[in-house]
Amino acid sequence: ALRPAAEAIGYPLVVKPAREGSGLGLTRVEEPEALLEAVYEAFGYDGKILLERWVTGIEITAPILEPAGSEPRVLNLVEVRPRGGSYDFEAKYTPGATDFAIPAEIPQEAAVYAEETALRSYRTLACYGFARVDIILEGDTPWVLDAKTIPGFTETSTLPLAAEAAGISFENLVETILDSALETEALAKL
Repeated sequence: ALRPAAEAIGYPLVVKPAREGSGLGLTRVEEPEALLEAVYEAFGYDGKILLERWVTGIEITAPILEPAGSEPRVLNLVEVRPRGGSYDFEAKYTPGATDFAIPAEIPQEAAVYAEETALRSYRTLACYGFARVDIILEGDTPWVLDAKTIPGFTETSTLPLAAEAAGISFENLVETILDSALETEALAKL
């Protein structure tokens, strides 16, 4: 079942753990002979794996915040520009290894479509409070890579950077997320 799935997707493709982040266990596979090794690598991080079409383009993230009693909104699209060419674990967590454009420097029409796509993904996956949707913009087409329901909160993480660019302090961001969680918990008890 693995090889036919890979053939249906086509090469190059990505093999990655279904529930992992930071690029851990992710492998770009160029040819069928490398598929099995990539699968073993991904299974080292999760019992479920994904095979995806390799998409090239501009990497953006859509940090989403849903304050208590409000609709979710994309804070700012963030364009990710790793200096080493790949937004891998090192590029994500080493200060200065990646540059960010906030807001993303993409055409307005593409930005609107990417935000709509991110919010649709957020709602479809029944996220609440906050999340981050990672996208590759191939031309004007946004391809959703994944959604992070617990995105990073380090000095190089895009959710706090986008919040800051939107005029939301880190303290206010955390307070907003906590208020939303408390509201959700209270509603769940009704």
